[in-house]
Amino acid sequence: MSSGIFGDVVLEEFVNKPNQNKEKLAEILRTVSLLGGPEGTNALPYEQKPLELLCIEGANHAYPKLDLSFLSSSQEVVLKEGKFALPRFSIYPLHNEQKFSVEIHAWKIQSEKPWYKRGPAPDPLYNADVNFSVPFIFSNHLIKSVEFSKHGNPKYWEHRKQYQYNFHDMKIPADTIAKYRVEKGYALSFSTSVQLLFPETAREEIEKAEKLFKQDELYFIAESKPEDWNVTRVLKDPLIVGVKGKTCHYIHKFMATELEKLVSREFLE
Repeated sequence: MSSGIFGDVVLEEFVNKPNQNKEKLAEILRTVSLLGGPEGTNALPYEQKPLELLCIEGANHAYPKLDLSFLSSSQEVVLKEGKFALPRFSIYPLHNEQKFSVEIHAWKIQSEKPWYKRGPAPDPLYNADVNFSVPFIFSNHLIKSVEFSKHGNPKYWEHRKQYQYNFHDMKIPADTIAKYRVEKGYALSFSTSVQLLFPETAREEIEKAEKLFKQDELYFIAESKPEDWNVTRVLKDPLIVGVKGKTCHYIHKFMATELEKLVSREFLE
């Protein structure tokens, strides 16, 4: 396992090493391979659930569990609309468009106590929706990095693969809420996209992981600098992770070589 610093995160503090049983893992890998890998291309319908459980057991033997609480870290990002608190770490699907996005829509709501009956008008209350482009296992920590988390507790819901948090009845300073264009009813979208060439060692680790993880269960996590938002950038030193249900597994951390950085820059231009 690669160790050390990720951003300023000491990985050893967030990684729980597995209790490896090599013989059991080898047996699981053989069975999964016979059934057509984690996608189950050779499996009969009634074999799909046992296959899924086998892959979960195999992942527990093969890979450490990763505590994702460090994803709640935020940073101040200065854009033309103002200063925003946004996630410090971004998550990208390994096999789909490598883009991470946060969409925020805030609006003013009517007070339950009419001001004309009860004296001076009360402070306005606000609702907000926050959408992430990644599943709950990641967004459940990322939501703590946005500034609305200081003003209320969100409710989570999932609809058509959209991962949304709803904040209700928040009292928010006027200068904070103004930048979200509440009066115009806009939603603000923040995103970061990457281009990346994987070194040979990372490719080998991905091929190993694909013996237990489906393609849509593999992601990589990278630190996003304030200047990385709303641009496409060259990605450096990400973590490759795999998701099984409510568990995230650490697969590999790699560093891009100077040649790979050069090729990536040429690819972006």
